[in-house]
Amino acid sequence: MKGTNHSETKQQTVPQTATTMKPTLTLLTALLLAPLAGLAQDTKNPGTSMTAPKLLPAVEIAGTAWKLDKLPQRLKLDRDLGVVVAAPIGKVQAVGPYYPYGTIFGPRAVKAPNGDYLVLGAHGGYYQRSDKPNNEPILWRSTDQGRSWDHGVRPWTQDAGEHCLVPLVDPSQSGRIYVFGNASRGKTHATGMVFRHSDDNGRTWSAPTTIVPKNDPTFPGAPIHMRGAVMPDGTWLWGAYYRDGGIVGPQGNNDTQYLLRSTDRGQTWTIAPNPHPQGWTHPKWNKFMEGTVVPVGGSEAVLYLRVPGGRMHEKRTTDSGLTWSETQETPSLVHPDAPPMVFPFAGGKRLIAFIHNRYTAEHPHHYHLDRGALWFAISDNAGRSWSEPQFLIAQAKQPERGHETSCDHDVCYVDLLVDGSALHLFVGDGQRRALHLAFSDQALAAFPDRQSFETNP
Repeated sequence: MKGTNHSETKQQTVPQTATTMKPTLTLLTALLLAPLAGLAQDTKNPGTSMTAPKLLPAVEIAGTAWKLDKLPQRLKLDRDLGVVVAAPIGKVQAVGPYYPYGTIFGPRAVKAPNGDYLVLGAHGGYYQRSDKPNNEPILWRSTDQGRSWDHGVRPWTQDAGEHCLVPLVDPSQSGRIYVFGNASRGKTHATGMVFRHSDDNGRTWSAPTTIVPKNDPTFPGAPIHMRGAVMPDGTWLWGAYYRDGGIVGPQGNNDTQYLLRSTDRGQTWTIAPNPHPQGWTHPKWNKFMEGTVVPVGGSEAVLYLRVPGGRMHEKRTTDSGLTWSETQETPSLVHPDAPPMVFPFAGGKRLIAFIHNRYTAEHPHHYHLDRGALWFAISDNAGRSWSEPQFLIAQAKQPERGHETSCDHDVCYVDLLVDGSALHLFVGDGQRRALHLAFSDQALAAFPDRQSFETNP
């Protein structure tokens, strides 16, 4: 069965401000979609408030609580943004304002055909918690390779909620950008799966096309918010998971992972490993979710899976997603119940994994205190082994909501844009804002590892 193309005309881009929202929006939605009220915004940098955030007295890095005024030499504090970063990072920028209401969930970036950098997100309420649309898409643009960012626009209007917006560029489709997302209607994790395209560098967008797997046309739908892949033979691979319920219990969320596959650029789709409900799940945790597809050369790819227990898991294909290996633990990397954040470099089998490098076994599910710092590790053999983790960034702001499952603790749901040797990392800052960290491939060796904190405080 082919994907269904919705023929309604899309609106042109509209500034994402409270004054330009549709009059039918409720007061609550207006609050969710408005920038931080009561604090003056820096007009030169739309993500910086003139009022500095309240900071924690110390941050925990490598098992030690470091006072902010006595940080190790290889770290530095950005007081305006409220984060501690490794010294090799030059400038940390905010992309868009800090939102006091709602979330910016999972910023995702792409380089447009004309060289612009685009960052996409969905701002507002969490889509599963309302039976009416309670968030809207937003797109930020940089015309100078990330040195500055505009204030953001609403790229299209829609009558459904989004979970995330994930771009894809198919090398065979010159000048075109695809964006995958959801069309959520109702209090359910089972959402419509859609994609759009733009042929003018993200200025205007097509109507959404709904993904309907031909081997499971009644598939209830699933969130798409992690990276997919275009294989060298043109095959598209995307992870999508189904959640039966939304309450975290001793046996997890009943999260079942699937894999969407298309060999004709999205005209038709199949779903693996089987029609719903026979997807992949962990026998102990009853959970696999947020599957991320990483191509590693030729017809090979790795599907990284989120699961509790302190390790990511993975499956491998050698035939562009037709068949998949048995599930294995990803070696050596310590990571809590949080998304896989693994990306390829420009080509070949070299990968970079962003991990939290911390796991609290007494709190296996959704323990956001384990997401307060971000590290990275490198693999030169398609993820079969990894380097020692190196520190990147830690949250230093006092959380507005201090409980252990609060997203305010997070530096998480990152995305990486690789542009030659330049690496542009986009980090979800407490799910309230996107941060942009720029550094080079050559600088990776200078980032501190755990041993350097012990021997050179």
